Amino acid sequence: MKIVGAISLVMVTVMASGCAARREVDRNLAEAARRNDIAGVKTALEQGANPDTSVDSLSTTSHALNHKNQEMMALLIDAGLSSTAIEGSLATAAFQGDAAMVRWLMQKRPMSAAVYSAALINAAASPSPATAKALLEAGADPNAVRRPDGATPLIVAAREGYTATAAALLAAGAEVDRREVSSRSALDWAVARKQDDLIALLSPDHAPPAGGPTLAELKQEQREARSCPLSLMIPDIATDGRHVKIRGTVANRCGEPVEGIRYLVRILDAANTRELDRFRRETDDSLDPGESTALRIDYATMYASGHFRLDVQALPIKLGAKMMDEPPGW
Repeated sequence: MKIVGAISLVMVTVMASGCAARREVDRNLAEAARRNDIAGVKTALEQGANPDTSVDSLSTTSHALNHKNQEMMALLIDAGLSSTAIEGSLATAAFQGDAAMVRWLMQKRPMSAAVYSAALINAAASPSPATAKALLEAGADPNAVRRPDGATPLIVAAREGYTATAAALLAAGAEVDRREVSSRSALDWAVARKQDDLIALLSPDHAPPAGGPTLAELKQEQREARSCPLSLMIPDIATDGRHVKIRGTVANRCGEPVEGIRYLVRILDAANTRELDRFRRETDDSLDPGESTALRIDYATMYASGHFRLDVQALPIKLGAKMMDEPPGW
């Protein structure tokens, strides 16, 4: 019995050592990906690192996409990257407006039309019509519906103010009359945002009133009236019973450099009728137009163990040369 016990102890020790070694190799992979170090990524994968690994809630694919590194993505995919991670990478690349990466991923690993359609909704939130066209050509549905808000790609493009992307969607058969759960259509968003060019595109008969402001004046009024919101993609919201953990990507679609980001978060009840809690975070991230960065927020709240919804805004602290005010109520 003593001998058996001794052997068991050795086995446990070896197993624990093996797990520690695997964690170290995985961490080496994540760190090499963060540095955009192809040689380091190859070495870690050859040593058995898990291509799906995440460190500090940032995956190796997140780093590869942020670096726009197709070679790194190829190494991860060839090493056995999961289908879920590949599909998530397509969605992220679409949100980033990286048409080249989107085309490459679809060629490297063909996916379903449903995956392309979901990615198209993300692409509509970017100023790159080429990204939307690539997904449409691959079979994405121009009238795909996102749950739970009911937005279509055209509604998202109109809400973000991207006329060229909206034009590409219309050419592919996007329906102008579709409405999201809030009952707003793409035209409603264009009118609300005072986007004269989008209004004309979505409804040629909806001309601005005679003697009204020009498009340039409307855009200037819009800039002065409110801060340009940054685009958010939040694929992961988790809780450990004490903290709400938000992970995603924030991108600058404002057309001017951003210095500092102000996150405003409201925690709502499951029915979306009552505010339970709210908080804010500020970072010193700087983003040039078109750039994106990782979003990582942890917040301790008594409501983390229940059912809730989140309303998250990301606003620039400084946009171009102008310091931006907080929205009313914050």
